Amino acid sequence: MLDIKIVPQTTIRVKRNKRSSMFIVQNNSMESVGYKVKTTKPRDYIVRPNMGLIVPMQHAEVEVTLSEDTVPDSSHKFLIEIYRFDWRRSLSDFKQHLKSSSPKPCWTSRIGILYEEEEEISKEVVECSEDRGAAVLLVEMYILLNILYLFYRFFE
Repeated sequence: MLDIKIVPQTTIRVKRNKRSSMFIVQNNSMESVGYKVKTTKPRDYIVRPNMGLIVPMQHAEVEVTLSEDTVPDSSHKFLIEIYRFDWRRSLSDFKQHLKSSSPKPCWTSRIGILYEEEEEISKEVVECSEDRGAAVLLVEMYILLNILYLFYRFFE
């Protein structure tokens, strides 16, 4: 069973003077997956990487940058699609798989975007970044425990 988490879960916060932010796609399952990010305004946002592969118990960091001539609009959304895909195959194989077979994603999530003035930085934003750090630490600890368990099982 897939256990995917997006951090932050509902909204990416972007400072108007910085014009970029990031989110994390966490694969907390023992299956490998591929992901693809879509947006309601593809000409207004640069999403890097907009697709990729995530091995079991790992994560991918995705950066969202507002184009220079774009006026910020909080109604824009991002769709993250997750597909079951073997991480040992290449990213070009994943792209070809999406084009040739038009598979349905096994998991999706929508997140919005919120633009803030510099002085609007609040305690909530700080807590969000602390939660992200805690989430990454938790995922890394979980991976380490799984590796130790595999070694234990191997040498039994």
